[in-house]
Amino acid sequence: MKYWLLAVWLAFAGLAAAGELEKPGRVKHIVLVRLKNSRDLGRFMGLSKRLVELPGVLRYSIGPVLPREESRAGESFDVGVVVTLESRQALHDYLRHPRHREIIESMRPLVANVVVHDFVTR
Repeated sequence: MKYWLLAVWLAFAGLAAAGELEKPGRVKHIVLVRLKNSRDLGRFMGLSKRLVELPGVLRYSIGPVLPREESRAGESFDVGVVVTLESRQALHDYLRHPRHREIIESMRPLVANVVVHDFVTR
């Protein structure tokens, strides 16, 4: 009996530790940035983290991109950002918020290239 209870507990513990699917309908705003100078990573990340305070942001993740062995020239990036928003309207409002525009303008001198993709979770 003890072993059966242990097996059930371990099964449920494993399920609880597993990843969760994002709620359908949420928007992921993904930004990959190549900096003009990789030494500006800390400065860029500090400025970018101010965006977490904007209305509609549910989750904000930022970090240096892991190097890839098979990357081709011109495809490398220094930092990645993932912003989770409640809806398409929340993304629209986020992108047009005056504070967003101000923060983006303050980061622009540090940026060599940027790629942005958005998708809706299902």
